Amino acid sequence: MTDKKPKSLSISHRALIATRRTTANKLAKSPKRTVTLRIPIELNEWLNEYQHLSYPKRLTKGGLVVEGLILAYLCRGRPGEKVLSENEVIEAG
Repeated sequence: MTDKKPKSLSISHRALIATRRTTANKLAKSPKRTVTLRIPIELNEWLNEYQHLSYPKRLTKGGLVVEGLILAYLCRGRPGEKVLSENEVIEAG
């Protein structure tokens, strides 16, 4: 059995992720708007539980959802851009 080295990310991937990180943080700091989302019941229960058990950190469900949207933006970017895997984003740090 041969050990394969994990492929490291190319410079262009790292640059893309860095650009997306800057944009995602800017988007996350923009003014807030209330929206209604239909999400799976078990994810909603997880959000409620995580928020409740995070006391005294004062995490909000909205804040947790924004964290998830930031990760989604890091992976997907804008429509038509290259979609990256979660592993590529995590590997880039």
